[in-house]
Parts: sequence; structure tokens; C-alpha cells
Amino acid sequence: GGAPARRRPGTGQIGGCAIWEVMPTGGRNIRGLFSQGVATGPQRERLILWDVALSVARDRPFTGVGPGQYRSIFTTYHPNTITSETSWGNAHNVYLHHLAERGVPGLLVLLAALITLTLGAWRAERERRDARSLCAATATIAFLVMNLTEVAWQTEQVATLFLFLWLLGAGPRPAREIL
Repeated sequence: GGAPARRRPGTGQIGGCAIWEVMPTGGRNIRGLFSQGVATGPQRERLILWDVALSVARDRPFTGVGPGQYRSIFTTYHPNTITSETSWGNAHNVYLHHLAERGVPGLLVLLAALITLTLGAWRAERERRDARSLCAATATIAFLVMNLTEVAWQTEQVATLFLFLWLLGAGPRPAREIL
């Protein structure tokens, strides 16, 4: 009985709509942002890095250019300087960076690892509902979002801190809590 509950749009749907709105009309793509002057300053520079990563991925979708090779191939795709640098070592987006360096298979492996960590953190939060599990769940979401504009997964200190917080909250509980 009764009317079905209205489903609210998810975060991904809202984010997709927001991105769609800032994209220029008439060929909504990243390159359009450059040519129409929508993105300026650091935003424009980051979009150039993302565009290079997508171009590399289009040329080598299955193998990428190889781990650690984004810097060596960068000037082939963008010979101009960006903030007085000619070659960049990463795409400032871990997902696009993995796609460029490791191809679709490498991106899928990364996504599988991050999805596994996310599901583990949310399962722990749903079951335990304590401060540690909440810390793991929120740290996981923050880490996923941070990697949209950085390559934190490949930065040892940041990745280690994230994995420590995750393990603290989502890992197995000790047989007896020591306070």
C-alpha cells in the first residue's frame, strides 16, 4: 500500500549534472573548456593534464604508456609549458593517471581495490556504528574524492595514513579492547 517513495538523486547524478553545466555547449568536452575560456588559472592547468591523460588513454587503451612513463610522454601530447614547466609527472587525478600509464586493465584493478576498501569501510560502519568505523568510512570517501585532483594513492605517506585509518576502523577487532 501507498504511493512509492520518491527516489532522491544520488551524489554521482548531482555531480554529473554539475559538471555538465560548466561544460561549454556545442560539443561538451574538456577541450571545449580550454578554447572558450571557461577554465582559467590552476583549473585550466589541471584540465590540460587530464586532457593529456585522456589522449594517451585513447592512443593506448589496453597497455597505457607504462608505470612511471607519464612524464616522458607528456611533451608529445602537450609541447607547451604549463606554469613554466614543460613536463609533468602525473595527471593530478589518480584515475586518469592510472588509465594513461596502465590502460583500462590497470584502472580496473585500481577501482577494484578502492571499491573493496570502500565496501569494507561502509560494512564496518553499518555493523559497528562506533567512532573507529565512522572514521574509516569518512576517510575512505575523503580519499576517493582527494584522488580526483591528486595522485594520493601513489604518495606513500598519504596512502599509508589512509590505510592506517581504514584498518583502525574497518579491520578486524581485537579479541579484547585495551583502553
